[in-house]
Amino acid sequence: MLRARPKVLLGASDVTALHAAWLGAGVTAIHGPLVAGDLATGNYDVTSLLGVLAGDPTPLPACETLVEGQAEGRLLGGCLALLAALCGTPWSLRPEGEVILLVEDVNEPPFRLDRMLRQLRLAGALGGLRGVVIGEMKGCGPEAAVKDALLGALADLAIPVALGGIWFWFFTVQLRQRSLLPVNEPFLKEALAHE
Repeated sequence: MLRARPKVLLGASDVTALHAAWLGAGVTAIHGPLVAGDLATGNYDVTSLLGVLAGDPTPLPACETLVEGQAEGRLLGGCLALLAALCGTPWSLRPEGEVILLVEDVNEPPFRLDRMLRQLRLAGALGGLRGVVIGEMKGCGPEAAVKDALLGALADLAIPVALGGIWFWFFTVQLRQRSLLPVNEPFLKEALAHE
């Protein structure tokens, strides 16, 4: 039914589970501001919203390179805790083709970030990725410990890894306004090659 009458799904964080259902139905979702909170208060980037809805998303700003390289592919991902929780379900992450994984989370200590990424690896969810972009890890611990956990779980995949230090739907970083990313759509990630 969803494929026959697709609807726009806009949201982030826990909405990752719904994004997975949309993806399973072959429908694009938008990882972006929450309608009841951010859109209601104007805490988003209007240009980015209109661009994504028109099929022209705003490019990602330069990120800190953890593992160098370039990647191009469809964006998949969301909240790391939800992606890990979906393992073993019909909606678990199964990157097929060229995929760039986007992950973000809040209040998860480094050992949990490491565990969740390794759970995804063991479930086969990280095989075949073209790159990883890590968004904001707010409240996840000291920056050095978070980087160590991320690199420990991802570095040997031999793919580019970038750390945004931003909420990855925040493209207008200086304004701290939420922008949007079309999930399951082609995307060129040149920032993975820059520091």
